[in-house]
Amino acid sequence: MSQAQTIEISTAAESAKPKAGAYLALITGLLILGASAILIRLADAPGPVSGAYRMGIGWLVLSVPVLFRRKRISLSRQALLWAALAGLFFGLDMTFWTTGIMLAGPTKPTLLGNTAPVWVGLAVMLLGAWSAVGGFALLRRIQWARPAMFATYG
Repeated sequence: MSQAQTIEISTAAESAKPKAGAYLALITGLLILGASAILIRLADAPGPVSGAYRMGIGWLVLSVPVLFRRKRISLSRQALLWAALAGLFFGLDMTFWTTGIMLAGPTKPTLLGNTAPVWVGLAVMLLGAWSAVGGFALLRRIQWARPAMFATYG
């Protein structure tokens, strides 16, 4: 075995270690996210309160690395307004989701929340199809009302 092959084998073994840690973090995160709806239900607290605690604890944990980073990021006023608007809508989403968990159990609100992109996509497709049909009908009606306007002379 040559020296190049030995280096290649040891590099492959070293690169497997971070992957195992990443998979462990992924599995841990999935278990925590999967259990969150059940834990919210078991907390027996009002929806907005449990959502506020959930986001508040997450904010505290994630703000520590941001506060101690060397490079500061400056955002424009418009970017801050967009971020605040996104935060407002995310807070409303959390409030409705946690309230739904308290009212209907963890299954239905979680299923509807996780499949929301599918329903939005279907609604856009249906609305787009109906607006295309409506536009076609409107153009046909105009054409029937004034046939001379659309006549071709050749």
